[in-house]
Amino acid sequence: MDQSNAMAAAVRTGEVEGCRIFYLAGELELPRIAAFRAALIEGLLAGPPAVLDLSGVESIDLSGLQLVCSAYRTCVRLGGGFTLRGVREEIRSAAHAAGFRTSNPGAEALDAAGCIWGD
Repeated sequence: MDQSNAMAAAVRTGEVEGCRIFYLAGELELPRIAAFRAALIEGLLAGPPAVLDLSGVESIDLSGLQLVCSAYRTCVRLGGGFTLRGVREEIRSAAHAAGFRTSNPGAEALDAAGCIWGD
């Protein structure tokens, strides 16, 4: 990965009380999605539960939204918990524009239908 992509797509990981935390930063968009995807796959396969912190995400497109949903589904499939935090209004608006249900102001909570953005 060249330096411009590395600067634009960053994933830091940490662990608190057995919960893996992914701090995503930069542009969560198609040209940079591979870097995010690789880090998430490696971390999620190590085992849930997981927290995805989007507070450092500057912009997001449909591929980024789909990646977040895929991370959630992976955690569920692996039998673990998943928490989404740091969802700024711009991200919520992008999710709404893409057709995701976003009427719940607490988008961090998952609804019964499994929609990561809430209903």
